[in-house]
Amino acid sequence: MSQSAFATETDHGITLAAAATANSITLDPNREYTFFHLSVTAAGAANVTAIFLYFTSTAITADYTAGEEKLVLQGGKSQVVGPGVHELWYIGTDVPVFSVNAGRQQLGGF
Repeated sequence: MSQSAFATETDHGITLAAAATANSITLDPNREYTFFHLSVTAAGAANVTAIFLYFTSTAITADYTAGEEKLVLQGGKSQVVGPGVHELWYIGTDVPVFSVNAGRQQLGGF
């Protein structure tokens, strides 16, 4: 499943749940985004299991193995991504929830 996101600078954030099946979100490559792990599940229960963010759709797994094109978002932590990212894949266990907030439009073309 792919989710579209953030066409203008005035857009608000989006909240997503990272399930055991990989999903993706389409990003504006001229922006940076802040991803924040909300430390809850989609059902609202406390949860700090990691969310795994990938810059490629190849070999997406919810594990800590080393690899390129991969970030690990721990419970209660944030990570800034971009500019220059067109699509980001995500996966998790126990359905942790995270928010994605668009930053300012960057000058230049990606």
